Amino acid sequence: MAQASGSNTGKKLIRIDVSSDSVCPWCFVGKKNLDKAIAASKDQFDFEIKWHPFFLNPSAPKEGVNKRQFYESKFGSRAQGILSRMTEIFRGLGMEYDLSGLTGNTLDSHRLIYFAGTQGLDKQHNLVEELFLGYFTQGKYIGDREFLVECAKKVGVEGAAEFLENPDNGLKEVYEDLQKYSANISGVPNYIVELKIEDSDLQSERELKIKVDVDLIMSKDASIEPNIEPIVSATGEFGNSIITIATGESGDRDEADVQKIVLLMTKQVPLMLMTNQVPVL
Repeated sequence: MAQASGSNTGKKLIRIDVSSDSVCPWCFVGKKNLDKAIAASKDQFDFEIKWHPFFLNPSAPKEGVNKRQFYESKFGSRAQGILSRMTEIFRGLGMEYDLSGLTGNTLDSHRLIYFAGTQGLDKQHNLVEELFLGYFTQGKYIGDREFLVECAKKVGVEGAAEFLENPDNGLKEVYEDLQKYSANISGVPNYIVELKIEDSDLQSERELKIKVDVDLIMSKDASIEPNIEPIVSATGEFGNSIITIATGESGDRDEADVQKIVLLMTKQVPLMLMTNQVPVL
């Protein structure tokens, strides 16, 4: 995994901000594809990946509720079809989707993800992986303090138990991060890829458009609704998957570079950068 706070290798640096919730299955699928893209591109690019909080269910109980019953209550008669589809997708990634255990409030997991980031973005990225693995494939409860601390120890995060003991630790930072990166999005995963276009014909981020083909991982009735900003949202069974390509001031980018990495990053959701318009799908 190539993680960097700055690129000193001579490679182009790509910064990706990911808004995610620890109980979002599409976020785990997205991370797996992101990791594949990074592995395939590490000889050409350096990466800086930062994870930011999002709450799919802010009022979820801290004590947790039965995971399967929660899905059945939320999706009704559609639940079994959705869960079967999720199981199929996970198996395609070499994992078994485990519906045992509890689901519930994710605040402590986001506090821990923030804390891990203070010790290095590589540790933060690896912690997110462990949390996803435990929750989605091992029946672990995302609100279980022992599970959270165990994940932190696996990736070398020090002082996690002491940090989580005080419920105020990281609380301010989590909600500030939520406001900064996730206040204006309606679903996750959400990616912001920072880039700089030097072509004189592409000076405004409003001129960057994206085509998203969501048929591979979203429901058949997924909708695509581009707006004036360079954002395309694909509504699926578990919410929205939104990819944002935003201009930035750091590093040199050109359209070919961006197209390549975005295509790699979203192997399950092919993207094509468009300079003029989003074609009719």
